[in-house]
Amino acid sequence: SSARSAAAATTWSAAQAHLGLVLCMAKQVCEAEARRFEQVIDREGVGAEAERGKAFGAMQGCLTKYAAAQREAAAK
Repeated sequence: SSARSAAAATTWSAAQAHLGLVLCMAKQVCEAEARRFEQVIDREGVGAEAERGKAFGAMQGCLTKYAAAQREAAAK
């Protein structure tokens, strides 16, 4: 149905926006992780999806650690 395809398009757009935001922030505070993600984002073939997932997870993990350190510093 057209409602289902519109919902799927909205979900895809939201996922792309989230990815863009995470990458933008990582480029500022997690440069190595962001570079690694950019190196693997367009790869195809066996293991590519897992490699992208691992790189994205490392990028998000770095941002999470950065945010925790900022909260800790602000609490002092």
